[in-house]
Amino acid sequence: MEHAPRVTAPRIAHSLWEHHRSTIERLFMVEERTLEGKDGVIDTMKRDHDFWASKSQYESRLKKWGMRKKITEKEWRAILLRVQRRANEGRQTEIVFNGMVLSEQRITRELARRSSSNMNKNDHNSECTVFNRVLSFITDVKRFRS
Repeated sequence: MEHAPRVTAPRIAHSLWEHHRSTIERLFMVEERTLEGKDGVIDTMKRDHDFWASKSQYESRLKKWGMRKKITEKEWRAILLRVQRRANEGRQTEIVFNGMVLSEQRITRELARRSSSNMNKNDHNSECTVFNRVLSFITDVKRFRS
């Protein structure tokens, strides 16, 4: 049985990726565009910047750069545990994920979705590891906004 030859996209130089990094980051993270589709990152980069890369090349590069939009279940548990502890101390918390401040609305929604009854005692052990790896910082909002 013969297999069709594997077609691969041309390799793109690291320097070219770095040249377009800020634009890709703005489109994907700040403007929250999808990779594919009309006005997606791939389409916009082809049309406006003459940068041709496959979806898998984008996915690989975004992973290498640590750019992702979704927060894992384990990460949410660690975030919410910390937010709840600080709330019990009467402190507000500002959370930054991938350089973007998470809205209070999003945190509240996730807190409602993952009630404290679903958090087990082992979450405390993994909280610091996950928290330090995922989040840029947690600040006492009062300290910076007074």
